[in-house]
Amino acid sequence: MDTASGCLACALEELTNNPNHYEAEQHTCKIGTETGSGSKGSASAYTLDNYQQDTGLTAIYPHSGSGNEDAANYCILGLIGEAGEIANKFKKLYRDAPNFATHPAEYYDFYAKLREDIFKELGDVLWYTSQLATELGATLGSVAADNIRKLNSRKERGKLHGSGDER
Repeated sequence: MDTASGCLACALEELTNNPNHYEAEQHTCKIGTETGSGSKGSASAYTLDNYQQDTGLTAIYPHSGSGNEDAANYCILGLIGEAGEIANKFKKLYRDAPNFATHPAEYYDFYAKLREDIFKELGDVLWYTSQLATELGATLGSVAADNIRKLNSRKERGKLHGSGDER
């Protein structure tokens, strides 16, 4: 779902029929600050679809951008690998900082580094997600909007908890 401004937040506001869904400090496109520097009080005009286009410029793997089964498989395996790296880094919190929950100050430096490392891996997860969407012929914006639509439907029906895709 896209709007004239191309802003995902605007699209989500329209999708949810809630013009106040994002507080002004988080989203200000409709009041004229659609291109901000990333500081609080301004929203970025860089959308998920822009990101997807940019990832295509760095996508160097067999059959990249073709929609070929091998290209999709490459992206799926990369996505699994990067998610595994996040899990492995988080596992180290349990191994190397077993008392983190009760003594967080003692592990501040360790935790700060872990967060930084996980953010880097999240970027890799997003890259593979973007490329998988490309290989499957979808835009990240449409995937995000469909996901919000699904979650809002579950919320309205009281079905956020539980399991199964069709709830």
